[in-house]
Amino acid sequence: AIEVLPVRQGAVRPVRIRAGWTAPSQDQGGQPWLADSYFLGGNALVRRTNPVQQLDSLPPNAGLYGSERWGHFSYAVPVSEGRYRVTLRFSEGHYGARNTGVGGAGSRLFDVYCNGEALLRKFDILREANGEGRPVDRRFTGIRPNAQGKIMLSFVPLRGMACINAIEVEEDR
Repeated sequence: AIEVLPVRQGAVRPVRIRAGWTAPSQDQGGQPWLADSYFLGGNALVRRTNPVQQLDSLPPNAGLYGSERWGHFSYAVPVSEGRYRVTLRFSEGHYGARNTGVGGAGSRLFDVYCNGEALLRKFDILREANGEGRPVDRRFTGIRPNAQGKIMLSFVPLRGMACINAIEVEEDR
């Protein structure tokens, strides 16, 4: 299939990927999200029973945290030449007292690389989010594509398995 969409002159359309998800979707603001795309390796967890929990009120777009890709995997997101802002969205849905996995902080540690350079080292979602079922996002600016026109994101497990819930790549103006 081919889809042609209008774009402002000089603007690049964002690439939004809902990891592990099997169909395109929209967030609360009507922004489109692709089904899990551009990945190599890992496993898909299509739906968690309670993706975001323990909060007095749900954060915007809590549904993005309801699926994930986990294991040892990478994404090769095709982009035009330029500078990009990459947002990685995480929520611990396996480890923690209210989840099915045995263990707490330190049970899942992984590195994230972009085009071979470390973005996150020994990343622990449970610790960073102060508990399971809480979203934690990490944003990186000034990202440039590699020589093949891709933003290569590699998720490397150190303890347990790496995981990601959603990836957003936007033009960095």
